[in-house]
Amino acid sequence: YFTQQLDGVEGFNGIQVGIGIPLFFWTQRGKVQAAKVGVEIAYAEFQSQVQSITTLAQTNRAEAAKYFLQLNWYDTPGLKTDEEFLRFANKGYAAGEITYVEFRNATKQATDIKTAYLETVNNYNQAITDLNYVEGKW
Repeated sequence: YFTQQLDGVEGFNGIQVGIGIPLFFWTQRGKVQAAKVGVEIAYAEFQSQVQSITTLAQTNRAEAAKYFLQLNWYDTPGLKTDEEFLRFANKGYAAGEITYVEFRNATKQATDIKTAYLETVNNYNQAITDLNYVEGKW
């Protein structure tokens, strides 16, 4: 309620009624919705990274297991075969039973087996290192 006077004349009375509605409500609501979408995007990215790391760990475990089985073969018959190649090659060449070319081929086979063994050891160690990195075991 108010009373107003204009140019010395009194008697102007009035009532003013209003409702206050905050206009920032819609902007805040938009910011909240944007933040919720941002959280959902971040969570989806997080889940994607977790899945990638899990897949990588499984791949590294499979690689390590494969090379472990290969190393077991080398530990049992593989390196023994290598030693046998060298022993027969040396004896046969010393006795004159095989030619130099046959001796060279036998030693090359033995060297190839040792090289493959060392490559397998390297691959196994690399797979274990990669697995430890992915699993955070440093």
